[in-house]
Amino acid sequence: MTIYRKHIALIRSLYRGVDAFVEELRSFTEIDDEAFLCFLRDHRLRPWLNPVVENEEASRTLPGGVLKHLQVHAPRSRARVDRLISQAGELRDGLAEREIDALFFKGIILGTEVYRDPYRRHQSDVDLMVDRSDLRAAVHLLGTLGYNTEFDSSTGHPLDFRIARILKKPFAAKTYAACSLKRDDETVDLHCCLRVRYETSIDFRALHGTSREIEVSGSIYSGPSQENGLLILLLVMADDLRRSACRAKLFLDLHMSLHALEPDWSWDHFFAARREERLEKLVVNVFALFLELWDCALEFPQLSDAITRRSALVEIANSADADAIIARPHKHPANRLLHRRIYTAAKFGDIARRCATDLPHSAARMAGLRRTLLNFPSA
Repeated sequence: MTIYRKHIALIRSLYRGVDAFVEELRSFTEIDDEAFLCFLRDHRLRPWLNPVVENEEASRTLPGGVLKHLQVHAPRSRARVDRLISQAGELRDGLAEREIDALFFKGIILGTEVYRDPYRRHQSDVDLMVDRSDLRAAVHLLGTLGYNTEFDSSTGHPLDFRIARILKKPFAAKTYAACSLKRDDETVDLHCCLRVRYETSIDFRALHGTSREIEVSGSIYSGPSQENGLLILLLVMADDLRRSACRAKLFLDLHMSLHALEPDWSWDHFFAARREERLEKLVVNVFALFLELWDCALEFPQLSDAITRRSALVEIANSADADAIIARPHKHPANRLLHRRIYTAAKFGDIARRCATDLPHSAARMAGLRRTLLNFPSA
């Protein structure tokens, strides 16, 4: 068993309760304290262990260094979630006053609906989506609330430049699906669609049309349907896997989401809808990787059966292949190639887009760099 799988087994066991976690921890003859702590920190899983830290008897089974770190981190994490809930409420009220429809997702929505406790899921920002036609109005609102509307906090680019790219048609230029705005240590990711690639874009209206009311700390938010919430998570995971940057927190999100869905969920209906969007192979492979890495096919028999019946779509050969995918360093070309195999949008459209937008864009950047170098004063 790899170190990654050993750590995952511990994380997964806590779903069954503190006693199951303690039993799993004691089953390992030795565990590297520092490696386990690094895993929890790097994969944003420290809040998940709150019940262990709060249980006096169970906490004694944790390695000393790990326990001390988690005891210090827990109140800070709780305070951050409180600030995020307050921040989300402020945004919801401001958007409602201006009659701007908005959809809240990920973050506090997953924490409340799936985890049943927002304090057990690591959260760092608020994700919300508005219609493209409302994007500038939403940014203006954020400016009045004290957010920096001069620069995009995720890239450092001028925000006006970022918004102009978002609002352009896909073939007009390289485009983005979101912008990030910051106020002190608070961040808002403002989306107007879900985009896997240019050929597959699910806009706000399609998601808002099936939205539902979700209660968070006594307040009502508009959130995605269960099907769209699951789809959002799978698309985020697929893109992170493409970049070799998929944290175990997202796999835990998926694990908790599936427990909330089965056994009443219709996987045939779900995959049929994804086939229409040309996303079936993509989501099948994310599920296949999850079931292999987390060794939880028996927990989700209906999903496991649905994936088995679609085995022709699966590009992950065996457990060693799954381990390699998750272990590759950031932006590894092998994971990028895997993503191109499982994302089956029209290849001609992708080539046409690259010829129409990427090549001119790259050529313009190279020309600008060349002019800069030629005009650079010699020493």
